[in-house]
Amino acid sequence: MRHALTTLILAASLAIGCAKTGDVQEKVPLTADITTYKTASVEVTIPTSVKNAETQKTAFAGTISDKLKEKKLFGDVTAGGGELTIKVNVTNVDEGSKLALAAGGGKSEVSATVDLFDTKQNKSIGQFDVKGNSKKDVHTSVGGVDTQAMEDTTGKALGAAADEIANYLDKHRGAAK
Repeated sequence: MRHALTTLILAASLAIGCAKTGDVQEKVPLTADITTYKTASVEVTIPTSVKNAETQKTAFAGTISDKLKEKKLFGDVTAGGGELTIKVNVTNVDEGSKLALAAGGGKSEVSATVDLFDTKQNKSIGQFDVKGNSKKDVHTSVGGVDTQAMEDTTGKALGAAADEIANYLDKHRGAAK
């Protein structure tokens, strides 16, 4: 009986511990194989109403570029002029409640539409919506205060969205319809 209870508690804690930090919803399936593109560039638009919008925009574009480079999806990821332009239009940023964050809850969420644009043929080759959030599995507290309350949760949500974008492209390597 004691072993069964321990196993049940372990399984429940593993299920709870896996926080999903993003999601992708395909809108228009890929019509070209992304492996045919040697270079890519990233363009990000973000609502000016977002706190530190220009800084967040620059950081988000940089994070997406870094994730694409890590996965070796393209020979080079440039600031502009790539054969494939990954156009990311951030449509919603929910910065979450700082009060809820301090109490151990609350999170930021980001939504964006991604358009994969072939610059040589001057046409879109696919579109998807992406969401990212700042959920995390572990919370640390100092003096009873959750240290996540002091973190940039919007930046974490944008980072999670960047992961989802790179993962989508990696999964769809060579999968043009």
